[in-house]
Amino acid sequence: MTEGDAAAGSRLRPLTAVLLLAALYAGVSFTLSILRLEEFATSNWDLGIFQQALASTLHGHPMYEAGDWEFYGTRSFLEVHPSFVLYLLEPIYAISPTPTVLFAFQSIMAALAALPLYLIGRRILGRPWPAVGLAGAYLISAPLLTANLYDFHLELFLPLEISLLFYFWLEERYVAGVAVALVAFLTIEVTPFLVAALAVYFLLPSSGRIASSLRALLRRSSEGRRGFGRALAATARSWLEDRRRRWTVGLLALSVVGYVALRFVEWVVLPAVLPPAPMSPFGPVSPSATGLSLGLGFTGAFGADLGGKAAYWVLLMALFGFLPLLAPRVLILELPWFAYTVQSGNFVWTTLGFQYSAVAVTPLAIAAIFGYADAERRVIPRILRALGALRRAPASTVRRRPLVVRRLHRSLPASPTLVLALVLVLAAAANLWVGPLNPAHQRINSGVPGYNLQFVPTRGYADVVQLAALIPSEAPVLASSDVFPFVATDLHAYSLLWVPDQPPQLPFSPGAPPAYFLLASEQGYAVPTWLADQVAHHLYGLLGVVYVTPVGSVDLWQLDYNGPTSVIGPPVG
Repeated sequence: MTEGDAAAGSRLRPLTAVLLLAALYAGVSFTLSILRLEEFATSNWDLGIFQQALASTLHGHPMYEAGDWEFYGTRSFLEVHPSFVLYLLEPIYAISPTPTVLFAFQSIMAALAALPLYLIGRRILGRPWPAVGLAGAYLISAPLLTANLYDFHLELFLPLEISLLFYFWLEERYVAGVAVALVAFLTIEVTPFLVAALAVYFLLPSSGRIASSLRALLRRSSEGRRGFGRALAATARSWLEDRRRRWTVGLLALSVVGYVALRFVEWVVLPAVLPPAPMSPFGPVSPSATGLSLGLGFTGAFGADLGGKAAYWVLLMALFGFLPLLAPRVLILELPWFAYTVQSGNFVWTTLGFQYSAVAVTPLAIAAIFGYADAERRVIPRILRALGALRRAPASTVRRRPLVVRRLHRSLPASPTLVLALVLVLAAAANLWVGPLNPAHQRINSGVPGYNLQFVPTRGYADVVQLAALIPSEAPVLASSDVFPFVATDLHAYSLLWVPDQPPQLPFSPGAPPAYFLLASEQGYAVPTWLADQVAHHLYGLLGVVYVTPVGSVDLWQLDYNGPTSVIGPPVG
């Protein structure tokens, strides 16, 4: 082997380490997602919604899903979120329309973000192995894993999209960056704001030159309006001579245009062209009623739970070793989402265990890279110099210092890199402690979905799959929320809520009952009174039952059925 070959092999080793870490994350998160599925921890909200949206598209109803139809009258998930990126997933889902495909795709997308983060770190730090550690800090972060373990959500696509866009812009590969930005716009409507913040970040290094140009313009204003106009045009031309500024201004403008275009399609175009919802006796809700309530979500509740919001953001910083605080300018990338969470009174935006922490994690991971660089260059050396001065100080002076300071100067390693490695190790331990990998957090709060799992497999899942297979294809079926994913690929499947209330636009009634009714006894409280009465009066017959599942017995009722009951799995008791 030549020296060049050996050097090439050495360069490949850190990248191989990142790939292995990403594969490990994807494997763990996918395995835990399947475990949640088999433990009935998923539901119509939100796994069933995506299953049905992708399946219905194959039958001529673009991204139709019953969950949002029952609530808002929307005839497509695209009226809730203009997530046209789902069409890129459609061919894969068509081959195997199962939750397994969705979970695998989601875990892989989340894991792949480690690659651009590593490349950013290598570019900023100039060395590969610290970049490997920072990419690993992203992969082990509790905000990422808890978001990943809440069913299936498009927010898990954002880490790859935003980090890849940042890397391309850093490398001045603008055409590739714009292509990534366009895909990101089609993922979820918050992305144009995140991309706009990224553009502002890359424009900020020119702020000093902008200030001097403005001062020059003010001096020229004494020459009159015409002279000021000429000076303004000349300054703009001079400022835009820089290639990065031109592309970045274009990216900022593209973000504005992209957001407006998405909303126009969502609120104006789609309501005019979408086909009617299957089986629905209702007319669609007007776009002005659904779009503004679903799309904007601004409540102005700045004073609501300020302590909880502050604790959430402090926790996120702590889980990255507080390194992002050393790069405040990079935190501009986080500002749109931070502002959104602060003004909202909804606790899900600022609670670990929901999908929304995936929106926050990428700017923090990027800021941690820059914060690491700053700590290595300035902060840690200053601390070590101060501790060195303490070591050289007279004994009488040292004895007057606090005990923790005296011990710290003896225990800290002399290398800034070793100090920061210790910070990353402690942050990794903190993420493992607060995240769902900690065995103490198994179902610690079943209301927070990212933690709603047990490591010991439970039985009943395969039996309910077999039970749901008794329902004919495209038969009208109503299911309780926790077992809706078993029938979600049925175009005519509808879900009850997870609370005793009835969905406002449930397309069934005493005069038009569903042909099939799939119920988990744990959510028996959600059954409408009229349907319970019809079951009690033997208008329905029990077609099949699975007695042993984590959600109690699961019953399949059929309208006007008088035959025997199929008992699938072990008998009761």
